[in-house]
Amino acid sequence: MDLDIPASGKTGKSPFKTSTPAVSEWVANLPLINIKDCVEQLEFALDELNKIDVPAAERHAALELLTAPVMHVIGALKKSYLGKRIPLRKQDLDNAAKASGLCNRMAISYKILVTTLGNQPESGSTSSALATAIHHAIRYLSEVLTGNYQIYAPYPDGIWKALHTLYATGEQHALLRHQVDDISPGYPEKSTIEESYKQILLLSLACPYRLRQNEISGVYKLLSQWARYSKLLSKSEGHSGGFFTWDLDSDDAPTYLTIKNQQARATQSRFLNTSDMEEPIRAALKAHQESTQRFSDYMEERILQRLMLTWGLMPKRQFARRRQDAAIQMVSGLKAIHRIITEPTPEGSEEAQEKTGVTRDRESLCDPTLEQPTTINTDAHNGNGNGAGHLPDQWQENPLQGAYSARNPDAGNGDATPLYAENWKMQDMSAGGYCLLWDSAEASSAQIGELVAIKTSHDRDENWHLGVIRWMKFFRERGLGLGVQMMSPGARAVWARLCDGKAGTGDKLQGILLPDVEGLHQQATLLLPSLPFRSGCLSQLTRGDVEKQVRLTTRLEDTGSFAQFYFSPANESCAP
Repeated sequence: MDLDIPASGKTGKSPFKTSTPAVSEWVANLPLINIKDCVEQLEFALDELNKIDVPAAERHAALELLTAPVMHVIGALKKSYLGKRIPLRKQDLDNAAKASGLCNRMAISYKILVTTLGNQPESGSTSSALATAIHHAIRYLSEVLTGNYQIYAPYPDGIWKALHTLYATGEQHALLRHQVDDISPGYPEKSTIEESYKQILLLSLACPYRLRQNEISGVYKLLSQWARYSKLLSKSEGHSGGFFTWDLDSDDAPTYLTIKNQQARATQSRFLNTSDMEEPIRAALKAHQESTQRFSDYMEERILQRLMLTWGLMPKRQFARRRQDAAIQMVSGLKAIHRIITEPTPEGSEEAQEKTGVTRDRESLCDPTLEQPTTINTDAHNGNGNGAGHLPDQWQENPLQGAYSARNPDAGNGDATPLYAENWKMQDMSAGGYCLLWDSAEASSAQIGELVAIKTSHDRDENWHLGVIRWMKFFRERGLGLGVQMMSPGARAVWARLCDGKAGTGDKLQGILLPDVEGLHQQATLLLPSLPFRSGCLSQLTRGDVEKQVRLTTRLEDTGSFAQFYFSPANESCAP
């Protein structure tokens, strides 16, 4: 085994006493209310425990006593940085690093225990203790991986090598299906080494950098129940869909079997068959659709559908990427985009100023998306004039920035707050989208699944182009990276009202019409708020003085920030 554990010293040289009564008393005196002090004390205790020689039973007892305070502190630290805008502030990044560091220290101590027990003669008690140590080490390393996924940061080198080695150790000692008490709150009381290993494998294959933070934790929790539907094999059963592979002696995450060279596969290759994963996902989809709760406990349908595709056939990149340097202006959210492409009254009039709520000055960008141009102010809110991604105070404190507001378009725009475009840099591009880089110290309004409008410095026209943020990844050295998939050109702002006679559905909500593209045989679609619109409902669209009734026929996508629908003309009329 090569588990990369630190060298150990003598017990007497450590100020931390590892006997069970001493550790129990030490834990009882931890200041759990003061998280900062508690983190420092736990880091000290684990660092000391990991560099001294103690009997295996004593180490195991100490780790069991430390589990509850460690999980408490990690939970408190997560509350301080999850749900914040990316990139995180230095303080939030430090808290994320502390949470990851505590998990890693616990994993190291369990790896030391695995090494110690693995070298002892096998017996019933030794095997049980070894299975527990392997399982808990995998679980803590999985927490490190999940934590990095949730802040869209690269995971540390060596973590997959350690996970593979721990699994191989369990396989060597025939302990893969040994039932172990789980340490994670909210998970089944019992699980096995194989299940916990498959759980993190499947999460990495779910493309976590394409999920939102709460979706990552939700998928990981679901996998504690769903992992058993996948099969972990020592040899391939063929090239059918749902197969992934990796080498136990590598530091690589699993990848699609079809892209691995058959001749280059090592003898330590393992394979994951996910073809049966469709069963629990379809059951969850059915339960979600049959649920009458307004806020269902089931994961959103769009996530379940994406998981079904992710664990199935490998998607193929349609367009090649090429390096491109350009300055990018980006506006996020359906509401904000609706404002910048709304058909205005003639430019320069006071009515246009009031209706669009934009500031016209030399720092503004012109947007002639329609017949008359509108502008948005890109000057920084603090007045420094560099436009480096600064947002007004109303946006900084509003967690629903980019969400939808209902108002009557005929009543005028009561929100006169100027719209601010964020400044991004283009890293590379393809015919399908852009990879953007944010190197500002300020937080961005970007989030997975958000609708964005962008304009590049290389564009020959002055139009805004719509896209969807598909993935995010944060690097301390380079900043925040975004993958934006572009949508149909020629967006038109509309107002939409649901026509089903229910109370509260008469308000007009912002929407965007994407016209059809005959050359690509692409139908026209509507981008609308995720609620209350749904497939099959009758809606009224308003654009300027023109009103039209349509029926939403098929929901193509629902990201949580907006939904995209096919529609057809409707003969029914909407009540005023």
